[in-house]
Amino acid sequence: MFCPKCGKQLKDDDVFCYNCGSTIAKKPAPPRQSAPQTYQQPVQQPYQQTAYQQPYQQPIPPAPQAAPPQKKGIHPAAVFLITMLIGGAAIAAVALFYRPGYLVNRDDDDGGKKKSKSDSSVSVVDESAAVTVTEPETAPPETTAETATQTEETTTTTTTVTTAETETTTTTTAATKSEEEIKAEENAAALAEAFEYSTYERPAFDQFEWCYGQNGMIKDVPEGAEELSNPFSWSGGWKCMVIYENSNDTFVREIDNADINVYEDGSADLTMDWYYIEVNNEPLSEETMEDTIFSGGVKKGKLVVTGSGKITMKHLWKENGAEYAVGDFMLPDGTTVYIAMTRRPGTYRSPN
Repeated sequence: MFCPKCGKQLKDDDVFCYNCGSTIAKKPAPPRQSAPQTYQQPVQQPYQQTAYQQPYQQPIPPAPQAAPPQKKGIHPAAVFLITMLIGGAAIAAVALFYRPGYLVNRDDDDGGKKKSKSDSSVSVVDESAAVTVTEPETAPPETTAETATQTEETTTTTTTVTTAETETTTTTTAATKSEEEIKAEENAAALAEAFEYSTYERPAFDQFEWCYGQNGMIKDVPEGAEELSNPFSWSGGWKCMVIYENSNDTFVREIDNADINVYEDGSADLTMDWYYIEVNNEPLSEETMEDTIFSGGVKKGKLVVTGSGKITMKHLWKENGAEYAVGDFMLPDGTTVYIAMTRRPGTYRSPN
């Protein structure tokens, strides 16, 4: 290849002339011939006949059929009348069969004359008419209805009585439950009041002037005092005094603390905390002695417990803002001595 401007021989792939610097225009490359394409004839699918679809048509409802004509029945009154006529004729026929001269030769109601044979047909008709008229007079359905009505009324009355008895039983049960609830409330109230009076304060002899001394030994409820009959009223702590002997030569008395517990089943226990004793005014402490437990229950309104001896508290009452109790203390040797208890609100002290 040569430069078109200076004629310098150049290489075929030079872009410019290195002699004169002219740009060498490149001839376009001849188009590339592509390989001849092979024509493929399309394969024809076998003919498939498509089912012809009919356009949607709404089904035509069938024409309504006429209702079959109803058969007209015979009126019940007509059936009844026909039946009665047939029955009357049958009765007349039977009467004529057994007694042929009955309808002809019977006595006349008016004059006592016998009817002639020529009147027999008329008599038969009259007799049939009489039977026809006479038969409907009895109305069994109405009687049955009345009987059913009376039966229903009787049944209703019986049911009412039964209901009343049931209500009475229910009322009695409710009353019984109410009595139990009332009793439980009374026990709870008695127990609550007992613990208001309960005390574990150590006693003193001058706190028992009410039961001995100038007034003598109190062994019953004083007049005008409020006796406490509920067993739960015994519960709680008490100040206690025991008088063993009271004679000219010997006088022995003792003061202690007693703790009583009464339970729902009627059982009870008493714990005696020994404190102080005097023999002819000579003091002796018992605080180091071990406590004694007496066990038992409430019997006929009395507190009866046994242990080292037997204690029976017979009466409990309330007077002048304090509670009092008296009874007997049977010693192990069989000797019975006097025992009294008292307590007052506001003197509570822990047993420990």
